[in-house]
Amino acid sequence: MGDDDVIALSALQHWAYCPRQCGLIYLEQVFDDNVHTLRGQAVHAQADRPGFEFRRGLRVERALPLFSDRLGLVGKADTVEFEPDGTPYPVEYKHGARVDCNGANAAVSEPDSLLAPAKHAA
Repeated sequence: MGDDDVIALSALQHWAYCPRQCGLIYLEQVFDDNVHTLRGQAVHAQADRPGFEFRRGLRVERALPLFSDRLGLVGKADTVEFEPDGTPYPVEYKHGARVDCNGANAAVSEPDSLLAPAKHAA
């Protein structure tokens, strides 16, 4: 499977949020930072540094590479907490209120169920 055959997990996230935004970012290579994206980058600063630690009895991995040859997916988990028995729990860091691509408050969408049983940290 070549690089053109894989889909970035972040592209799926952008598609679930707003297909138009996904197209602009991944097809047209158009993306402008604003105060919201800069704040989000600041929130991700720790999660984007690869490494691990033990906290509250859990092994905590940051910036953990993810891939599936079968599904043709590649990406990186912000943080994954591993229970003592090895059960993984992804943690996704977000900043701000959840809105759709038109700026309206959005409910949890169906694609987000793919992340279950993800923990969400603010």
